[in-house]
This record gives sequence, C-alpha cells and structure tokens, in this order.
Amino acid sequence: MSETDRDHIDVLDGLRALAILLVLARHSLKPFWTDFSQPFLPIGSFDAAVFLMNGWTGVDLFFVLSGFLITRQLLHGIQHSGHTSRRAVLHFYKKRFFRIAPAYYIVLTLICLGLFPPYPPSGFEHIEWRYFYHLLFMQDYLPPDICFVFWSLAIELKFYILAPFIALGLLKIDRVHHRYAVLIAIITALATLRLYAALYISDQSGDYETYFLEFRNRFHLGADALIAGMLCAKLWDNKNIRARLRKLHAA
Repeated sequence: MSETDRDHIDVLDGLRALAILLVLARHSLKPFWTDFSQPFLPIGSFDAAVFLMNGWTGVDLFFVLSGFLITRQLLHGIQHSGHTSRRAVLHFYKKRFFRIAPAYYIVLTLICLGLFPPYPPSGFEHIEWRYFYHLLFMQDYLPPDICFVFWSLAIELKFYILAPFIALGLLKIDRVHHRYAVLIAIITALATLRLYAALYISDQSGDYETYFLEFRNRFHLGADALIAGMLCAKLWDNKNIRARLRKLHAA
C-alpha cells in the first residue's frame, strides 16, 4: 500500500473499480431477471446471477471508501491546516456542497422538466413537492421516485453534515483505543438496526425489492458502512498499524 501523496492511496483505485463493477452488474441484470424463483445464469448447481444481483454491496464499498477519505480530509483540516476547528469545518462543508450539489441540482431540474427521459419513472404527478424534498436531499426517507439512484446522495450528504461533529468528538477523547471503541460501538448499533430491518421485512413476507424501496435506502440503515470508513481512517492514521499493513502487503 503505497501513498503517492497525502490524499492518494494507490490500492483505493482498485477498490473503487470493484465497487463500480458490482453496481453495474446489479443494474445491468435487474431489468432481465424478473422471476427470482428460476435460475438466470446457472453454473452447475450455482446460479451466478445471485452474486451479480447482490452487486448493491458495491454501494456499501463506496460508503466505506467515502467515510475513509472524508475522515482523512477532516482530520488534516482540523489538525494541520492552521485554521480553527470552526473554520476548518466550514471549509469542509463548502467544499463538499459545491462538489456535489451543482451537478445534482442541474440533473434533478432537467428530469423534473421532462428533458431527461425516461425519468421520472413514476410520472409528473405532485412533481413540485417531489422536487422540493429532493432539493433538500430527503429522498432517502421520502420516495426517491424522480431518479431512484439519488438515494445514495441523500445518505452521503447527511454523513457530511455529521462527520465533522463525530471527528471533533473523537479528538476530545484522549486515549486512542477509546476512540476506536466509540466508533466500533456506533458501527455495531447501526449494523444491528440494519439486521433488524432485514429480519422484519422477512417476517412480514416482504420481497427483495420491498427491502430496497422501504429500508435499504434510509440513512440510519446505510451509515454503518460510512462509520466503518471512519474507523479505517483512524486505524490508518496510527503509524504502528500502518507499518504492519505495509509489512503484510510486502510479504
């Protein structure tokens, strides 16, 4: 694992590529495999379509990478930029907002004006209200029925809002191992919520698509991966752990 500069870690490029391929596999297969009771790509007794259909895990991988990179940016901005914590956080908010919001708002507006077919897939009824809550990045809790894939942006933005507070809170904890413990506790709580949601939908005889439409795209059910990325960033920030990882990679 070699760092070519402060912000770039070579191995992350491969992880990004893997995440992209997983998501592409999921969205490419979904329109064609409509009957889950029948195998779609059988290889002996194994149906390879099951692996491809679960390519949504690529989004979780993206979230881990995002949590990792955002935390490193925050820690550097707070600890090494020479700015006060408040200025560093405001700079972070400004940078993240203008990286995402302009392109998102342009595409969202084009879709709502009917200039980006075939969206919105559910038609234009109540489009003003739907457009409004999409402007506020609330499509993870309200129906993401203008463009379904926008749900992940809503989760990302909420994480950007909370991440500085989590990072500042961690810096106030003196012992490094206690910081790890706090992050692990948050991850465990969020992962438990996700597991409960999956079990609940199963008990209610819900199907695969219902889980995605009503549970998977909620912030509190997707944030565990982002916090896991924060934990990875804190571990990477530890010189001893980083040295061990590099030693294992070189072996």
